[in-house]
Amino acid sequence: MSACGNKPLIGMLGSVNEEKAIRFANTNYWTSVLQAGGFPVLLPYVSSEEDAACILARLDGVLFLGGDDIHPSRYGEEKLPACGSGSDERDRSEQCFVAAWDRTDLPCLGICRGLQTLNVFLGGTLWQDIPSQLPNAVPHGNGAMHSVSPVPGTLYAHLCGGFSPVVNSFHHQAIKICAPSVFPAAHAEDGVIEAVCFQNHPNALAVQYHPERMVETDPAARALFDWLVREAGAKQ
Repeated sequence: MSACGNKPLIGMLGSVNEEKAIRFANTNYWTSVLQAGGFPVLLPYVSSEEDAACILARLDGVLFLGGDDIHPSRYGEEKLPACGSGSDERDRSEQCFVAAWDRTDLPCLGICRGLQTLNVFLGGTLWQDIPSQLPNAVPHGNGAMHSVSPVPGTLYAHLCGGFSPVVNSFHHQAIKICAPSVFPAAHAEDGVIEAVCFQNHPNALAVQYHPERMVETDPAARALFDWLVREAGAKQ
């Protein structure tokens, strides 16, 4: 494995602004990884699983980030009016990276869209729009705060230290059906899945909220990045 000094390399696949022809990751992600002792690396988009595997072989961990909606055709559905626009290039690239990652033992953390990315490209589906499809759900967007209940015995519950975190919500989509190798690790009070773990990857975790926006004030949010970098460091 590769590292910068003694810092594990954490690969991040950022968002794309097609109008300005740039790819980027919010600085909160960079800061959270750096503060946890890792070295964040922005990954290129790829068009083949082989290229993705070649890149992952040079990393110590991977972080799937938030961003725009995945096109519903990727999980076999027609696009609803409330489903947002996204990037086919990013969808295709992340599909390659998930397939390549699934054949490794790399530590992995998924955040918001990152949770959805892992679920979709491992064979699951999404609610395209919580407000219109789950009208009785608690508010899940615009920074709304709500508690989540960890599933006892999961990695997520362990990292939460037995507490029920209060988390932020910036999403309007969520897991509908878990992929075969994905299982819930936390729920909101309305039943919406807020965290997942992976049967074939004991060192992988994904959350529906944005812990990178809470690391300065929330120990449970910092614990996720500390865990990722610690696991990545053990792979060096």
